[in-house]
Amino acid sequence: MVRHRIYMTAALGKFRDAIKYWEDLNTLRAHKGWARATLWSPIMGDFNQIVAEYEYPHMAAFTKETEAFQSDSEAMDLFRKGPELAAGSWPRDEILEEAPHIA
Repeated sequence: MVRHRIYMTAALGKFRDAIKYWEDLNTLRAHKGWARATLWSPIMGDFNQIVAEYEYPHMAAFTKETEAFQSDSEAMDLFRKGPELAAGSWPRDEILEEAPHIA
């Protein structure tokens, strides 16, 4: 299992718009047959933060979908609208892989 998380801090007064942005991305991703994000927001910690979390069965699926997304002009046009809503730097992301069982 692989989880991809994108962390975005919405500018003050833009949280609702930022949630709508991620929902629009989810709608487009569903239309394309790609994984959709579950949206999270910390109860404590960074103010106005949104965490978009995607799950994939393995790294190859993540890589294939990322390449498809980045090659799709409609997806990238929508994705590039995110910085208009962000406070400070545009998001950071991380990839988590299920911990292996080692000898």
